[in-house]
Formats: sequence, C-alpha cells, structure tokens
Amino acid sequence: MGTSNFYNENASKIYAMQLEDDLDYDFLVEDLTLLAMGKFKNDFETCDKYEENGLYSFPGNIIGRIYENFENENGNILVIVNIIIRSGYYSGVNLDYSIELNYENYNDRWEDMDLQDQEAFNCDDDFRKLKALTIYKKSIAWLEKNIKALEAIYQQIATPLSVIATFSNGETIYKSENQYIS
Repeated sequence: MGTSNFYNENASKIYAMQLEDDLDYDFLVEDLTLLAMGKFKNDFETCDKYEENGLYSFPGNIIGRIYENFENENGNILVIVNIIIRSGYYSGVNLDYSIELNYENYNDRWEDMDLQDQEAFNCDDDFRKLKALTIYKKSIAWLEKNIKALEAIYQQIATPLSVIATFSNGETIYKSENQYIS
C-alpha cells in the first residue's frame, strides 16, 4: 500500500523541498524566517511549535506567524496565518500554512460564524451588521494579499509541484510547475 508523499492543506501548490539532514532543515527555517521578516515586518513573529491538528503521518512545525487585528466598536478579529513546514511521508518537506481566527467581544452569532460564509451572519441591528461585514471584508482582503505574498516566498525557495495522478493504492505522481510541456 502506498500513499502520497506530501500532504498539502491550504497552499495553492505543493511547495516541496528535499532535505538531506537537520542542518538543511535549520537553513530552511532561517531562510523562511528572514524572508518573512523582510516582507511582513512588524506583522510577523517567529515561533516553534508543532501543528496541533495536523495528520500523524505528516507532522508539521509552525515556524512563524503573520497576524493582523481588525477592530470596531463591536469587537475585534485577530487573523493569524501560521507558516508551516510539513514533513513528507517518505522524504522531504512541503511548505504550507493554516489560518486561525480569534474573535473578541462579539455576540454568540458572530462567534459561531464561518469566515467563508458571509451571509450566515444575521444581526437585528443593520448598522452593527454593516460594521461587522466591513471588518470581514477587510480581513478577507488582508488574508488574500498576505497569502499571495507568502506563496511568493515559498516559490523562491521551494519547487512548486502539482499532482498529475493518484492511484487507487494512494501512490501519487507529481509534476514540477517549473517545467513546461510543449
């Protein structure tokens, strides 16, 4: 029984790297940290913790996070993008990210709202709803801009792959996005 070598949760491509030893991993962490610090400045902080809800077969390590706080008089939303290095099943690593949302001072309906479901938010006060949706739209715009920038960093240091085929036993064939087929 085979399986895919890489587990990619959120990134648009599989940003893969082959590492020979722990020193290569340390260099990767340092390179990612320096590039993220240069790009995101004060919105970036380093950390070193295991991905809490990751898959057992593909352990991930969060090496840093990008964050922004959006607020109005109804409360605030702290949006966090975790930068993840995830181990391959057989070899190598892939670069990915996860998103965390922390709500403060919003009523229960806002607390339970899925970020992707703008229309699920139903409030009796139209003005309050408009303010909340303004925060929502700003946070989505911030996420899209910064995820695009993060993936540009990944593109600089890793090989972007796409899946060509996955067989019934789980084995997967990858194609480098840098290769052109004529």
